[in-house]
Amino acid sequence: MRENYSTARKNLWIALSELYVDNEIQEYDLQQIVKAIDKGQFTLKEAKRINREEVFSVLKYNLMGIAGNWTGFDPEWLIGRITHYLEWKVLFLNWPNSILYFSRRKMFRKEWQIIESKLNEERML
Repeated sequence: MRENYSTARKNLWIALSELYVDNEIQEYDLQQIVKAIDKGQFTLKEAKRINREEVFSVLKYNLMGIAGNWTGFDPEWLIGRITHYLEWKVLFLNWPNSILYFSRRKMFRKEWQIIESKLNEERML
C-alpha cells in the first residue's frame, strides 16, 4: 500500500530530523521545527507522535552510534526511508521502537519544552 504523505508532513520530518544530528541543536533548528508544526497546522501532540512513530523509528540509530551524522540528513533520503518504514511497519510489531523511545524520552524533553513555548508564541501572533 503506497500512501501519499502531505508536503507539510514531509517538511515536519525534515525539520524534526535535526534532533537526530550528532551535534548540539541550535536555536535556528528549533525555530524550523516550530515553523513546520505551525505551517502544517499540527498540534504539539501530533508533532510529538510523528517524531516518535515516524522520525525516531528511522533515525534512532544515529543517536546510538559513536560516529553519527553531524551534517544533517539528505531530505530525499529521509523522506524515502520514512515512507518505506511506514509502508512496512504494518507487517511488523512496533513494540521494540516503543520501548526504545520510552527509554530515551528524556533526551528531547528540553527541546520539546522550547518548541512548545515558541509554538505558543507563534500562534498568539
